[in-house]
Amino acid sequence: MSRPEYDELAIKAIHEWKNPDIGWFGYAMTTLTWPLSKAGDVILSTPGIGDAIKYAMQGAVGVCNDIAHWSVAVDVHCAQFDDDMNRGNRV
Repeated sequence: MSRPEYDELAIKAIHEWKNPDIGWFGYAMTTLTWPLSKAGDVILSTPGIGDAIKYAMQGAVGVCNDIAHWSVAVDVHCAQFDDDMNRGNRV
């Protein structure tokens, strides 16, 4: 069974959106960042140093995540959402 033409066009549009063509700027940035990427790979593959950097970054991201969660008043947002839904507003 074949798909309708609309579905085929939608699937094609989704694939193009998810996998865009890399333009000249993308190629230029890839070329410019290649040495930095290789240097980072060398540093992170160094025994001891790479693990220390990874654990430090994981800790920093964890702290930022905790701060983000603590800074949001979940009850207030849920109450606002409930009010909007009860009034018939689309969220």
